[in-house]
Amino acid sequence: GTIAGDLAEYIAYRNSWGDSLAHIPVVSTKHNTGNLLGASASLEAAMAVQMLQSQLVLPGHSQAGTDIHMQQPPLFIPQTSVEMNIRHVISYAAGFGGQQSALVLSSV
Repeated sequence: GTIAGDLAEYIAYRNSWGDSLAHIPVVSTKHNTGNLLGASASLEAAMAVQMLQSQLVLPGHSQAGTDIHMQQPPLFIPQTSVEMNIRHVISYAAGFGGQQSALVLSSV
């Protein structure tokens, strides 16, 4: 949602996955849905399930990950839907007032 928030999330991803981050798709759905406040987590999870079922990674926002501080390692943010072998998805949603949820979803 904000430049500072995007950078904080990027740093957390980089600290967790290191150089592998360049090969892990990172997608924000907010640009498709707008700000849904408390409903954002449930819609985010539904979109993650759809990606698992369709084996398509949704496109990211065209400006996502362009900050110079987010380039080492670079984020993999597809600009169009990308067909991939998706086995696991982390659905993370953060909202106003500190509302947060994180789900790890897996296909069988």
